[in-house]
Amino acid sequence: MKNIENISNFLRMEKNNYLLINQVSDEIGIFYLHVIQFFSTSTGININLNADVDNISTNNDLFELKKINVFNTTSTKKIDQILSSNDKSIVFSDYKNFKKYQKNYQTINGYNFSNDLKTFVKETLKIENQSLVEICTKNPQLILSETSKYLLNKDNYLKDMAIDFEVNKILEIRKKIFELKRSDNIQKLFLAIKEEVNYKKFSFLTY
Repeated sequence: MKNIENISNFLRMEKNNYLLINQVSDEIGIFYLHVIQFFSTSTGININLNADVDNISTNNDLFELKKINVFNTTSTKKIDQILSSNDKSIVFSDYKNFKKYQKNYQTINGYNFSNDLKTFVKETLKIENQSLVEICTKNPQLILSETSKYLLNKDNYLKDMAIDFEVNKILEIRKKIFELKRSDNIQKLFLAIKEEVNYKKFSFLTY
């Protein structure tokens, strides 16, 4: 519960002004961003997702709503600039900066995201569905869509089967490529590699 609880406490309490998250990947970053948005909504906090390091806004707006800036940067110079301000801020960054700042600031390591995801789903959202946990662990960027579907109609919840099909299809193509590399059939190998590229391109456009 520690990391999820730390995010919740950071948003609610005044004593800590900075939280740095090692997001590891964009997909894992999306999961933590959803957790932040979930708790901010329940506590009436305004999250500024398009925060500009060179123009950091004040903590409160005209209606005295608490505001927290969210940044995404790997620039140490920009992070130092954020940390030198008095504004409550969350920074999504990389492992290098996580190591640099973890001793002096509150941090979260995205490498532990699978445990955090299980905690958030089971303890915070009170969802007991192993299939949902598994699909979100493999695809953390789907945390909002999958949990929303479940909470709307938990008795008839079905995970997105297209995701499993896509993963299996890519594995099938890669297995073919591996076997063709051993057979020295250059033409078929080229076609198989081209098939993987085209399939990924189509999947991305569809997504």
